[in-house]
Amino acid sequence: MLGPIRLNAQCERMVPVEAVLVSHEGTFQSVDGLSLFYRCWEPEGSPRAMVIICHGVADHGERYVNLVRELVAAGYVVYAHDHRGHGRSPGRPLHVDRFQQFVDDLEQFCAHCRAIHPDLERYLFAHSMGSAIGLAYVIQHPSHFAGMVSSGTALYAGEGFPPLVLKLNQWLSSILPLLRLTQLPTDGISRDDEWVRQTKADPLVYHGPGTARLGAEILNTLNALRPRLSEIRIPLLIVHGGADILVEVKGAQLLHDTCSSDDSTLRIYDGAYHELFNEPSPVRERAIADIISWLDIHCPSNGNEPADQ
Repeated sequence: MLGPIRLNAQCERMVPVEAVLVSHEGTFQSVDGLSLFYRCWEPEGSPRAMVIICHGVADHGERYVNLVRELVAAGYVVYAHDHRGHGRSPGRPLHVDRFQQFVDDLEQFCAHCRAIHPDLERYLFAHSMGSAIGLAYVIQHPSHFAGMVSSGTALYAGEGFPPLVLKLNQWLSSILPLLRLTQLPTDGISRDDEWVRQTKADPLVYHGPGTARLGAEILNTLNALRPRLSEIRIPLLIVHGGADILVEVKGAQLLHDTCSSDDSTLRIYDGAYHELFNEPSPVRERAIADIISWLDIHCPSNGNEPADQ
């Protein structure tokens, strides 16, 4: 595996690439009959590969516009769906009966995208809680993606809470699963005050606490994922803010150190918060440029074989 690379926040600014974003929206069916929302952004001409975005908790797929703009300009077609209970998708806000439902929804979405672009190489960009969904997915379906970018890797959660509180959450999940307990601090997503303000005003972002069941399912999933990281063999780019106060950077380090991929790169951006792609300049531009550079190296035009259907 490639060694970790620590980047200083005062890095050289990337020259922005202007692109006209052509998009369409639609729905796809979950295995239990929900019509989940998605949006697709297309480049001019034939796309070189596909990037599927798997967003985080209390988030939605249209909050990644800074990243999407540059991906499209670089020739990638980008798909993003809203998890159940998030954004424009139906379901109780910030609730899930089983975490596996998120993973199954991603599989249904991938099948939908594969049907539209059957010949394109596929890459996964997964952020925060989405990284847990993505890691569970690539363990269960190891050949479906040619590579994965894990952002704000969520492999540790709840460590700041006393053990008694965590046990209480597990107990409440079984008897009062819809009880709402914990709310993430929005101020921790970015050092860009204007972006934080826009997020707080975004009607598609649920600003209340999540349910006891969601919290318990996330913790149970992370506990189950950590011992299985060695099963991951696909190429990985792992990016994380060095000053992330929402998700501990040691999860990114653990993924890099434990996975079995011989093509794993860890990049930590000094001083940056949770959403690298929404950080102030120049960190935002550098992080996005690093992601696109990694994709450019790995995309099929450079000789890689397509992922299995």
